[in-house]
Amino acid sequence: MFKTHTLIIGGGLAGLSAAGALEGKKPYILAERENRPGGLAATVKKGKFHFDYSGHLLHLRWPETSRLILEALSGNCSRISRDARIYAHKSWTPYPFQANLSGMPDSVKSDCVSGFLKAYNSGKTSPGDGSETFSRWTKRMFGEGISRHFMLPYNFKLWQYPLDRLTTEWCAPFVPLPKPEEVIEGAYGKKDVGMGYNAVFNYPKRGGIGALSTSLALNLGGLRLGLEVESFSLKKGVANVKYFGPIHFKRLINTSPLNEFIARAEDAPAAIKRAAARLRHNTVYVLNLGVRGVKSDMHWGYFPGSEFPFYR
Repeated sequence: MFKTHTLIIGGGLAGLSAAGALEGKKPYILAERENRPGGLAATVKKGKFHFDYSGHLLHLRWPETSRLILEALSGNCSRISRDARIYAHKSWTPYPFQANLSGMPDSVKSDCVSGFLKAYNSGKTSPGDGSETFSRWTKRMFGEGISRHFMLPYNFKLWQYPLDRLTTEWCAPFVPLPKPEEVIEGAYGKKDVGMGYNAVFNYPKRGGIGALSTSLALNLGGLRLGLEVESFSLKKGVANVKYFGPIHFKRLINTSPLNEFIARAEDAPAAIKRAAARLRHNTVYVLNLGVRGVKSDMHWGYFPGSEFPFYR
């Protein structure tokens, strides 16, 4: 019988951070089912290439988080100004689309600017409480042109969910709202107006995002790799771990997907199980290619057009 004070499910960045906070204070076991730490914040090395599981950029908003990450990376960190672009109408233009229309054909620019000004002059551009559907929200906030040429096609590809059913609580931090003068300048004057939560970001100089996970995992005495929690009982305070056996705990910290977590809970109420089964999500397939001889200053590109099966 194995006992611990706290069992942590999942050794991604959240689980590693929780373990770091408990280290030396309370006994814990951090169970990570992979044979390396980090969860999806990991890096695969193939030859001279380092591939992440999609983009994991560091947006350091809080002093405590900044201190934790920068100390863990110990100088292996760069602060980078974003160079992201959008490919639409056979042209590239900087991101965000609504503030950088300069790369678009004249007819698209005119359509987008006039539509934005019409929406703005309607006096109905308050962000709202998040209950409005995305398809209505984007037309009200940005007008018909920007919505038609980017917001609607791109977000449909991204979410794979009807936009007339998708609510907008998530929009505030992730969808920049430019002023009228910024839209006009971005279309006909100043180019590459940087705005949004990721205009500047941090990223390891060496080793990909996996360098952060590896650093956070150092000196964690309770980290156990290759351990998968198959089921648990909160009432009994015991978890059944594959290839390990039962672990008795007083506290449980979960960082795994919520629907998977509830499915493993032996004593979760039936109503909770049903609610968890109804949670919706989509899956992102990441295809990594190492190409010789191709150079670009661009960090990533967005592809709203239906002629491309990918969105970024």
